[in-house]
Amino acid sequence: MDVMNLDRLPENAAKRVKPYLEKLIGVYGDKLVSVFAYGSVTGEGYDPRNSDINLAVVLEEAYLPALKPVLSVVREGFKAGITAPLFLTPTYIKMSLDVFPIEFDGMRDTRLVLYGKDALADISLNGEDIRRECEYQIKGRMVTLRQAYLEKAAGRRELEGLIKKGVKSLMPVFRALVKLKEGVPEMANDEVLKKLSCGYGVDTSALGSVLRDAKKDGKILGVEAEDFLSNLLSCLERLSEAVDRH
Repeated sequence: MDVMNLDRLPENAAKRVKPYLEKLIGVYGDKLVSVFAYGSVTGEGYDPRNSDINLAVVLEEAYLPALKPVLSVVREGFKAGITAPLFLTPTYIKMSLDVFPIEFDGMRDTRLVLYGKDALADISLNGEDIRRECEYQIKGRMVTLRQAYLEKAAGRRELEGLIKKGVKSLMPVFRALVKLKEGVPEMANDEVLKKLSCGYGVDTSALGSVLRDAKKDGKILGVEAEDFLSNLLSCLERLSEAVDRH
């Protein structure tokens, strides 16, 4: 079985992935079911200076002894901007679609098979499972942000950083909600928020402000982080209620 589709990756990424992939094949041989890239590296949003390279490795079995032989390969990959791969099995994928529907939907939409079978070609995701995980993620982030406020309120820049990290981590959730409503493909962040607002009747301007703010000054577009957090939590509260009713 041959390596495929490296020419569809950005040149910078392909040069780093090729030797990494060859080492995986050398270690696992026929036990290697599939390797696919996913995330920003397969799309237009890839930035070689800042973007990680995400790979998934599918084996028939992924017990700890099967991972040990590639420890050095994975460590070398870190230096090349390749994150530790997701090690999956066909059974794990099949049994986890209802638990991680957002993650598998995102991987399916952005996947690029580099070796072996297309492990996600035949997966089927349930809309209610996606809705439920979206609600869970939003409400969980609200709790985390409240906790972070109690711990970091005295540090304005720390609080600002937590706000930005929290909103950016929810973008896959917002994309999933838009897709659930409209069935649209991947789109830019600002378009996601626009459609999220229209589809769920929630003002998402606070979310957009976080994504547009490039400074590290303890503020979000000129608004003190503490004051902004109040608006953000209100936005997420209204969104979670709309998702709950969906």
